[in-house]
Amino acid sequence: MAKTAKEFLADFTAFMQNNDVSRREKSALWDVLTALRGPDRTYGDTIGGESAVATKGATTAVLRDALGLTEHRNEIGADSGPDSTERAALRSRFPAYVLGGDGHFLAHIRRAFEVLGLPWDPGAALRDS
Repeated sequence: MAKTAKEFLADFTAFMQNNDVSRREKSALWDVLTALRGPDRTYGDTIGGESAVATKGATTAVLRDALGLTEHRNEIGADSGPDSTERAALRSRFPAYVLGGDGHFLAHIRRAFEVLGLPWDPGAALRDS
């Protein structure tokens, strides 16, 4: 296991450059990594008119929680939290597809949920926080 960011990035680069790894797997990893960053309130990022804070709570925080990244908030400022009916309801208000700035993150986050087997639909069985 990598012990430094540089070692991890070397492993990541090797994975992405490996011809034995399918394009689908590379794309799946890219979507998850991109989604883990989330929208940024500093730049006023929104999806469907929702604030970056609300959007990040309903998307990125759920992904981080699903990956077990729950202990890092104080270390690196990365919020995480379990899914809930409220978070899923917010996601249900996001447009199905958006052209432009909103759509770029939305495409990555939806694919990341799919890759990790997380329900996007608020009707799915969710654990309440």
